[in-house]
Amino acid sequence: MSWIKKNNVTIDSVKSFSFNNNYSNNNNNNSYLKDFDLSACYDSFKKHWQQISEIINTYELNSDFEPKHDDVLTIVNHLNQILTLIQVELRSDCIVNSCIEYLIEENYLECLCMWTTGARKYNNSLRVEQLRIYEILLSNLHNKLLNREPFLKPLIKLLNSFIGDCLPVDIEKKLVILINQLCSSFSQQTELLNLFFPSNSDSEQSDSFKFDIFSLLVQFVHRDGMIGEQARDSLLLCMSLSKNNSKVADYITIHSNICPVLAAGLNGLYSLLPRKLTIESPDWFRFAADDVYEMKELTNFMNSLEFCNVVIQVCHPNIKIQLFDYIYQGFLVPVMGPALLQSTEDELVATTAYFELLLRSVTYPGLLYAFIKFLLKEDIDGKRVIDCLIQRLNSNSKLCIVTLALLETLIDLNCEDVMLELILKHLIPCTHIMFSQRSRIQHVDLYCRSAEKLFSLMINIPKCSDRYAESNIIGDYHVYLKYARNRIHSCMKATNSWVYPYDGENPPQSCCVLKQDEFQKQTNDNDLEHNSLPSADDGSSGYESFKMFKDSDKILGSDENNTLDDRRTNPPSPCGSETALEYCTDFPRPTFTKPQFNNVSPKKPSNDVFITTPCIGPLLCIIFEKLENLLSCDFHIVLRLTGFISRLAIYPQPLIYSFLLDHSLVFQPCIKSLFQVLGLLKQKIESRLNKVNDLSGIINEAETFLIERIENINSKKRQNSEFISLPPITNNEPFTRADNKRRSFSVAIGAMFRRNSTQDRVESVGNGCYRFVKGDNAEIKHAVLCSIIINEWLKELASISQEHTRFKTDSMIRLETR
Repeated sequence: MSWIKKNNVTIDSVKSFSFNNNYSNNNNNNSYLKDFDLSACYDSFKKHWQQISEIINTYELNSDFEPKHDDVLTIVNHLNQILTLIQVELRSDCIVNSCIEYLIEENYLECLCMWTTGARKYNNSLRVEQLRIYEILLSNLHNKLLNREPFLKPLIKLLNSFIGDCLPVDIEKKLVILINQLCSSFSQQTELLNLFFPSNSDSEQSDSFKFDIFSLLVQFVHRDGMIGEQARDSLLLCMSLSKNNSKVADYITIHSNICPVLAAGLNGLYSLLPRKLTIESPDWFRFAADDVYEMKELTNFMNSLEFCNVVIQVCHPNIKIQLFDYIYQGFLVPVMGPALLQSTEDELVATTAYFELLLRSVTYPGLLYAFIKFLLKEDIDGKRVIDCLIQRLNSNSKLCIVTLALLETLIDLNCEDVMLELILKHLIPCTHIMFSQRSRIQHVDLYCRSAEKLFSLMINIPKCSDRYAESNIIGDYHVYLKYARNRIHSCMKATNSWVYPYDGENPPQSCCVLKQDEFQKQTNDNDLEHNSLPSADDGSSGYESFKMFKDSDKILGSDENNTLDDRRTNPPSPCGSETALEYCTDFPRPTFTKPQFNNVSPKKPSNDVFITTPCIGPLLCIIFEKLENLLSCDFHIVLRLTGFISRLAIYPQPLIYSFLLDHSLVFQPCIKSLFQVLGLLKQKIESRLNKVNDLSGIINEAETFLIERIENINSKKRQNSEFISLPPITNNEPFTRADNKRRSFSVAIGAMFRRNSTQDRVESVGNGCYRFVKGDNAEIKHAVLCSIIINEWLKELASISQEHTRFKTDSMIRLETR
């Protein structure tokens, strides 16, 4: 070749250092370019195109034709030479790219594209060569070429030619790479989008400049491997562009099918999940990170959900509305609804665990709103999902454990609407306590009598052995205080945005059920001040647990100073273990008026429904009943149940903590307080233990089991180099909102109440309990384990009660000093 001087450098050698995308980073190749005669290179470039043009001109461009094989082969060879020459010129130090200017001015790309369209069976071979040329040009000169019609018009025609075609993998790879480059260019120069959406009203020109690159990407959204990853990245770039470009948003919502495709993808991927789980460890109750990674089907499903979650965060409000509707009406209601209400227990365990993982994985408030609304509002075959979940707590099997985990995840959201449905709406009327006691709901236990009472309920068992003490299983009380202080502080921050303090006065006790006609949907979609999840009474609580945030879509991070025990982690959810749930103002959701609790005289006729029968709600009733019959519960249910009650006790709302932790309140005769239930449980356990004269041997066995449990857990954690909870929100993993990574501050707490996931995967840990309790004295052994756990739990409850008092007195002091 004349453009190569006295070198032995060949075209193939030039390709070897310049053809791949990272050739521009290889500075060592500059020495080669110094020996190239760029003018000769330009002359060679022109000759190649002229020869291609001569072949093209021998055919009729406006009709289908059957080109000769030799002609096609010749054109492909010329295109390969042209591509190499372009790369050489791009790597040179020349200011003007003569070859590329010649290519544009002579309109050769347009001619080649038109000829390729009619080339029938050779169409793909010619198109892949053009994709390679466009890829190189865009990667280097996108800002100079995209606004030039001789370059853009054939590019659009080439891309449009792929719509509806079944393409080989090599073309798919090149196509997705090229579109990704285009999307990256748009994100850097948004004005380039106008080239795809011109203001010209001419229909012919408008049709030729459509945003069809988006539709091309949709078919790859669920693809595995690099093609799928690049397609999803490109789609996200388009979605983010739509936020500030109504033309892109309109095209996506009206002319593309991305929203139904995403919802259908969730359906299809969920259908591939195992209907029954092979659970080796009795301790298992929820999916951990390594569980997901070990199940390819579950990994794919979570990746799809994560993609939907990210799309909703970055896209235009109109797209959000559409995607919410498709996910809710196309996935949650028809798929998850029947799945959560099926009759087979093994399948229910799997479905409940899947749904709990979904709740922990969703980070964007809008999508989380859809999931919570589905749980609290949706009727499937005449049954509300949340009601069915609560009733399943009556079982004494794995279904009870995974259901408790799901409900605890809901409680951890610190969402006012969730707590209203599960707990507060039953406590607001205060029918559970004597009328004369209602004024004491906000009573401050200055002398910590409740904590003292809890200590008095500890079960009398012989002293622990030296080994038990040396392992610090019992731990120091100040550790529990620190744990309680951090958790209460986090919960207080998360619930500061709640509309009502739930202190027995506001909302008023006289109205316990909200009238449906009190909540008329507002017509002004911009009035978002009191938007929230609709309550169980078909109105809106008006609660700002789903708070609109005007300037940012970001969920505020967790408090880094909180060092909580990783045994019962408070997930950093958008509803906020650390912060209240926040929304951006463009979040498309229905608006409702703020509820008004009617303080109506009982003598006045009214459609209001009042609760006059003492009631604490089905959830608390079932929880207290299981607690009273704890000796008949599985060891792992004992761990989950005590943890669930402690999590409820963390809430700073007076109605909740007074019900659970104020021993001075006098309840109605038909309502048992937590202290009464614990007293009855203490009697049952001590009665059973008193039947054995010498418990030292059994206690030693229990200590050994608990210590081995700790050692196995710690060993597993060291092997994995990570904690058992799911990754924090900063990780780009498909379940990032799960449990946050926090170090356990004490082996003591970890030993007794470690309820996180990875530890529960250790088979030896779970099976160790059954090895311990089986055989002779199985009931006594179980009672001993329960007694140790209950004693530690009572310390935890006492510390929570004491810290509630501390926060309350600190608040009173601050008010007095103002």
